[in-house]
Amino acid sequence: MCKHTYPKGNQQQAKHIVGSGITLDSNKDAEWEETNLKANTLLSIIHNI
Repeated sequence: MCKHTYPKGNQQQAKHIVGSGITLDSNKDAEWEETNLKANTLLSIIHNI
């Protein structure tokens, strides 16, 4: 999810946030991996534009 865009010099800069849902059955390491996967997917798309 893109949280906010704002100008930075002559460019636009965007901030995004990602997260996961923690439940009683959650595995903290798996949730952390999922969070990083979500972030890296979006960053990969942005870097290839």
